Amino acid sequence: MWGCSASSNTLQRNSALQNQFETKLSDTLQKKFINGVDFVASGEIPATWNLELDFDKNFKFTTNDGISITTYAAKAIDKNDFVYYEAQSSAGQLDIYIYQENCGSNKKKVTVKLLEKKYSGCGQYLYNNQLNNTWILEQAGFQMQDANTYSKGLPTLTFDLVNNTMSGQDGCNNLHSGIFVQGTRIFFGPIVQTKMFCRNNNLLFEQIITQKISGNFASYFFNNEKLVLYLIDDSHLVFTAKK
Repeated sequence: MWGCSASSNTLQRNSALQNQFETKLSDTLQKKFINGVDFVASGEIPATWNLELDFDKNFKFTTNDGISITTYAAKAIDKNDFVYYEAQSSAGQLDIYIYQENCGSNKKKVTVKLLEKKYSGCGQYLYNNQLNNTWILEQAGFQMQDANTYSKGLPTLTFDLVNNTMSGQDGCNNLHSGIFVQGTRIFFGPIVQTKMFCRNNNLLFEQIITQKISGNFASYFFNNEKLVLYLIDDSHLVFTAKK
């Protein structure tokens, strides 16, 4: 039995390491992410162009035909097939479309419109690939969590950035959803939960999942190798990585 368990754990670790490798950004993109850039795009139609979006601060758009614009960040407008940003600049209105349509590996089709010109290319969201791991709930708000109050131990969340999924358990029931990581933000699709009954189970995390995470955005960052999620009501959760 010990040998089977060790083998299973080894396979899980190897799989996690492989996922970390597959999701790691290039050194250049990692530097951009550290400097606050959430999305980058480029193209060559009708001229070579580059776009950098910092969703909290500013947008930068440059082309080799003489355009160089920095605008304040604009609010995202979600449509069925794309996300749209309308940014104002001294050179005119900058319209940015990020489509759901794939444009190569981990990239999305992008269109930028300015001064009656339409620039086409591809782009990708940046992220911290440390997220790609299994995380154990340590703290909800300022309240430390006790494994003894949960039927199956402390709740966990596992992020798979290769397949864009989240799985885990809330202390009793299993969880699963699609996710979409955009810079320092995670969008959680509707979270599906099993319906098992667990006697004397702490319902705190189940309620957080249902009311504040499912179908919503959360912001994330890392502090001393711990994952911190900020939820829609500005409350936060702290997780430690599974060893």
